[in-house]
Amino acid sequence: MAKPLQGHSARKRFGQNFLVDDDYIDRIIEQIAAHPDDHIVEIGPGLGAITQRLLPPNCKTLTAIEIDNDLVERLKNQHDDQITIVHSDVLNVDFAELAKRMSPAGDGSAPSMKIVGNLPYNISSPLLFHLSRFMPSISEIHVMLQKEMAQRIYAESGTKHYGRLSVMMQYHFDVALGFHLPPGAFHPPPKVDSSFIELHPRQSISLVCDDIELMSAVVNEAFQQRRKTLRNTLKNRLKDEDFEQLAIDPSQRPDALCVDDYVRISNYLSAQQHNL
Repeated sequence: MAKPLQGHSARKRFGQNFLVDDDYIDRIIEQIAAHPDDHIVEIGPGLGAITQRLLPPNCKTLTAIEIDNDLVERLKNQHDDQITIVHSDVLNVDFAELAKRMSPAGDGSAPSMKIVGNLPYNISSPLLFHLSRFMPSISEIHVMLQKEMAQRIYAESGTKHYGRLSVMMQYHFDVALGFHLPPGAFHPPPKVDSSFIELHPRQSISLVCDDIELMSAVVNEAFQQRRKTLRNTLKNRLKDEDFEQLAIDPSQRPDALCVDDYVRISNYLSAQQHNL
């Protein structure tokens, strides 16, 4: 068991690995590039290594989302007059509603938020999908992830890391890798390397998806058996004549298709459903 840090023992059930390396903290702050007009939301502030560097006037407002009771109390004691604390499981947070609360009294507009955080690795994937539901409320995302997951997010088609997460995240975001971090940058050290990445909501999309839930289902089915051909993995949705209409070779494996290919498939299926 890892020794307590600043009087707090990391809780495995919350996926707590606290960043303690000052050099990497400096690099993260540089990447975030907080501006006095920013509305920043920090997910899992932990012991406040990043939090204390983002406090107003470095930004306009700082909101911390924390699930651990002890850490919530610590945040209140240290920064209660400078930040808004949301004591909750982040997967239950309505980020659109959170943005509305940041609006000045009487102003109906909701500011765009900059999301930052050292994400618990056990919920990183569902959390990113959760955040993608609130695109209009988010200006950019700067997060720490398990290195393997980061590789899956920015992987190109035809590579071994390319999969459902790659397709869906790249549809919503422009992805940029910041840097990798070794286990020793954290306490307790995780068993894997980590990566800090940036996600910027795409300002222009070449091919717009008509039904994002349908696209997600199609991509999920395609990659469930990634070594099989599209003819096999999508046989319950598409016949050979459908692939011909789409100009997609059904003998290819799922990782051969780019993001727009999956958009075209889902839009084709959506149009068929509406024509029934």
